[in-house]
Amino acid sequence: MDLKGKVALVTGGASGYGKEYCKELFRHGCKVSICDINTDAREDVLHQLSKTAKERVIFCPCDVTDYPQFEEAFQTTISKLGGVDIVINNASVMNDRLWELEVDGTIIPVIRGLLLPFRFLGRDRGDREALW
Repeated sequence: MDLKGKVALVTGGASGYGKEYCKELFRHGCKVSICDINTDAREDVLHQLSKTAKERVIFCPCDVTDYPQFEEAFQTTISKLGGVDIVINNASVMNDRLWELEVDGTIIPVIRGLLLPFRFLGRDRGDREALW
């Protein structure tokens, strides 16, 4: 797949895996929007990526838990880089309580929705068949 000229928005792009995604996308010719809450890392990551083509990389301060900021990052990316073709949702907010809320609100319901049917399908169904 040719990525040259594609616009990638990467959340959590200022460090760790996100920064590596940004570097690889940039290396393959993408325009890259680095969206991160860590504005202290802005200059470092911009310097690393934009040595050769400053017009292909921007930094959008963004807390992904703040919907208006997240929306603004998309709007800024579109206005400055011409669109959004690729989104890498890499950012995460992690502490013990938030992790529990994330699991309780997202993962547990999916698991329950997969397991509960086993308790009820096939029970008292007469001649009806279950569809999966």
